[in-house]
Amino acid sequence: STQQATTASEATSQLTTKMPEYVASTSMDRTLGVWDAANLGRALTLRGHSDAAASVCALSSPELVASGSWDRTVRVWTTKGGSCVSTLKGHTDEVNAVCALGCDGRLASGGDDGTVRVWDVVTPSGGGSSETTKKAPPPCVVATLDHGKHRVRCVAAVEDIVVSGAEDGVVRLWKKHAAEEPSSSSAGGYAVASTLAGPGTSSVTAVTTCGDRVVSCDLDGNSRVWDLGTGKLTSRFAGSVVNDLATFPHRPNLVATATEGRECHVFDVKSGAVVKSLYDQHRGAVTAVAVLPASGHLVTG
Repeated sequence: STQQATTASEATSQLTTKMPEYVASTSMDRTLGVWDAANLGRALTLRGHSDAAASVCALSSPELVASGSWDRTVRVWTTKGGSCVSTLKGHTDEVNAVCALGCDGRLASGGDDGTVRVWDVVTPSGGGSSETTKKAPPPCVVATLDHGKHRVRCVAAVEDIVVSGAEDGVVRLWKKHAAEEPSSSSAGGYAVASTLAGPGTSSVTAVTTCGDRVVSCDLDGNSRVWDLGTGKLTSRFAGSVVNDLATFPHRPNLVATATEGRECHVFDVKSGAVVKSLYDQHRGAVTAVAVLPASGHLVTG
């Protein structure tokens, strides 16, 4: 089943979900919305960005989400009260994407400055009150991963691997090395483990990890599935431009897509079979998709 997370006045660019189930959405009006997943009523509005909020992700800590903005910052918010508990500064251009890393307290962000930055986010307990916020040490960048002059459009992560997609059509897998395995090409302990590139040079629009696979999509409407371990292409599909991807926690082979063609598809990355297709649920392009962990329902915007 599907539920829409947009309102008439809000343009949603990305969604994320958390437990207990709520949905967080970003908007061009500089705000984030936090919605009750049961009825999609707005529970909170998060304000603080000075330009469009472009991306949002759930963090491993309870009640925390992070957002990336065109104001060149990443902000960490508590949904218990709606306050901003950390503002991460370092990008020199618009931030397009954020994702949580498997390791506690870290997230990755990608931006138009051609970098992916890995942050060690130290957040206060107690819901982000002013007293606890003052006691928290500042967050810091632990790695800056360079895509050259190419704007980073999307990021994803699994365990110690960061996946990034840029406007040159290349998807890079960055792996964190142990301290005893230094590499001259590493940045903050990270090095390029694989460089994935399709035959064209169309900008990457979305990436995600799904079990032992990486899925990437581009502006030409190509969706590609790669082997996470070897970096080899395993399958390719053509269709509408995909704006966002989401995975199912309890069905690791399934990926959901949000497309320019007003469609959402769920497909199996191993077999390539389309499990479900949803048409005409939106009047315009579907820009975001997320999965509610408990029910497996899709949320689209």
